[in-house]
Amino acid sequence: MPQTIKINIAGVQYSGQEVDFKVIKEDWGEYELNDGVKVRVKTIVQKIVRVLDAQNKPAFTPDGDPHVLIRHNTQIISSM
Repeated sequence: MPQTIKINIAGVQYSGQEVDFKVIKEDWGEYELNDGVKVRVKTIVQKIVRVLDAQNKPAFTPDGDPHVLIRHNTQIISSM
């Protein structure tokens, strides 16, 4: 069973569990600005934590989506 960790969200402490994952695909988003500059953006996930509710069960957002926190790095490349 994954280890439970403490996480802080907007000043409130919650429990969470780090989730193992494998990268399936990390593509670049490509954008051309109206001045001709091209920008490429890619987000790289470093860690995913599943937030737990008061009963240590997976928490969900008000919309019913799983409540997860994602530590990531965004890489940006621009060129003329």
